[in-house]
Amino acid sequence: MVLLFSVQVESNEYVNEVIRKENRFRNSIQEEEESDKPKLSSKEIYANLKKTIASVRESCGQVCDTSVTGKPDKYYEYIEKEVNCEALFSNPDIDVPSQFTDAPRRPPKWLAPEYTYGGRVPIVHWYLDDTKGISHYTNWSMDMVSYLTKR
Repeated sequence: MVLLFSVQVESNEYVNEVIRKENRFRNSIQEEEESDKPKLSSKEIYANLKKTIASVRESCGQVCDTSVTGKPDKYYEYIEKEVNCEALFSNPDIDVPSQFTDAPRRPPKWLAPEYTYGGRVPIVHWYLDDTKGISHYTNWSMDMVSYLTKR
């Protein structure tokens, strides 16, 4: 499901300035953190990503198995799965940050099944580059929420 919404703002310039400031702040922190780390090759990053995905998949067990079919219910199929919460919440790979300096424009072929529920959902390529100071999503900062609620 894709959820789309729009917000009409009296001063788009103010909102864009808040977003630019937040992006600069976030980028400066990220650059500071990354300056201490050795640079990895693309091959190493993808190898690490494969290990991370395997680790997460092992922890989530049946939860990650999207091939399971359920029983018809009022709105959706009813699916019941065993969940090992301890394995999920204790796995540090669940929240590991990306090692990519730039978002890949297209997922590699070996990763496509993770994005497509095993080929059941098509990939639509729509690449947005947020590294130039203007964000394509809204980061709901307190300044922005305060501004919008005063309207």
